[in-house]
Amino acid sequence: MEITTIGLLGIIVLLLLMLTRMPIGFIMALVGFVGVMLVNSLPAAMGVLKTVPYSTVSSYNLSVIPLFILMGEFASRCGLTEGLYNAVYKVIGHLKGGLAMATILACGLFGAICGSSPATAGALGKVALPEMDKYKYDSSFAGASVVAGGSLGSFIPPGVPIVLYAILTEQSIGKMIIACVIPGAVLMLMYMITAYLIASRYPQLAPPGPRHSLADMWHAVRGMLPIAIIFVITMGGIYVGIFTATEAAAVGTFLTFLYAVGTRQLSWEKFVYSLLETGKTSAMIFTILIGAMIFGYFMSLAKLPMVIANFISGLEVSRYLIIVGIMIVYLILGCFMDSLAMLLLTVPIFFPVIQNIGFDPIWFGVLAVTCVEEGLITPPVGMNLYVVKGISEKIKLEGLFRRVLPYVLTIVVFQLVLFIFPQLATWLPSLMKF
Repeated sequence: MEITTIGLLGIIVLLLLMLTRMPIGFIMALVGFVGVMLVNSLPAAMGVLKTVPYSTVSSYNLSVIPLFILMGEFASRCGLTEGLYNAVYKVIGHLKGGLAMATILACGLFGAICGSSPATAGALGKVALPEMDKYKYDSSFAGASVVAGGSLGSFIPPGVPIVLYAILTEQSIGKMIIACVIPGAVLMLMYMITAYLIASRYPQLAPPGPRHSLADMWHAVRGMLPIAIIFVITMGGIYVGIFTATEAAAVGTFLTFLYAVGTRQLSWEKFVYSLLETGKTSAMIFTILIGAMIFGYFMSLAKLPMVIANFISGLEVSRYLIIVGIMIVYLILGCFMDSLAMLLLTVPIFFPVIQNIGFDPIWFGVLAVTCVEEGLITPPVGMNLYVVKGISEKIKLEGLFRRVLPYVLTIVVFQLVLFIFPQLATWLPSLMKF
């Protein structure tokens, strides 16, 4: 049997095993191990199993992930979530769909110091859903707004998928983080416009909240200063070259910790809980990453990525049509596959194709992360859908699936904008000299 055929069979077996609901990290590791054994030998497969887990998790660059997760945990525990939502709610809550727009904006701002979409959706959902319920918002529309806004946690720097893509493709983590700043802001604005348009077309879904005085608005906005300062120091430090991405994560985590301690909102119990949650989330991500690395080693031995890259590059079609095909594959996978696993599984296969047809790897990274975000909110298995459903008993999954579709369409439109204006992703990194 040819080694490329073994590689194709490996992908088919992997997709079949996913139906068993076995953890995706273990599935990729198992298929990768057996694949290396078939392509090479059992000793080679044992060698991969012995060396890859340690070499993966001991990477210095990878330490940025638990640091950013811990920063988000500290922020969640010290009241920044409530203060942030209260601020944007008082400023724009009186507009059509104002509470939904406030939720999306608050999610985006909180994502700037969190890095995790489920954490962002969970933290803001607990604050925003009761408030929208108080003003008679349709529960499904309210939930869909939290689902969409929460997904910004993966896309607005420092999202975990951004870091993982940079590590997988050996791109600069700092440049990848900075590349998502403008696209993240644009997508957040497009989400808010979507909420406004829905509320304008169906006002019964989203009655406006009360109008607050300028004094109340200013007092609330002052509560956003800690997040603004932390974001400017961490992202600004990366941009001007003062910090590496890992150092910026450490600085941001320390500043968030100081704020939590200084405001006396971080008890010993909350501190321990933050560490435990960070450990659990990091362990989950690292397990998937280890499995992806083992599976990627099998793919390399089978030479499948290069065969696919050469085949696609030889097609007499527009390279933009190839990208559209890749996006369609992502859209289909996002309907039934975990978002991080989808990124880790596909990037080793698609990245050589992108290099062969001449696209900027940073630009494609931003596009790939939007696909991960799309997977987080795409029915029927988008993780954020179930996070939000678990917060409120009033929300029905069928209604949530229906109301989230306009936001899914918004991501597709945003991807089209990114096609037309790639400078949204490439301009800021091109100015960096580090």
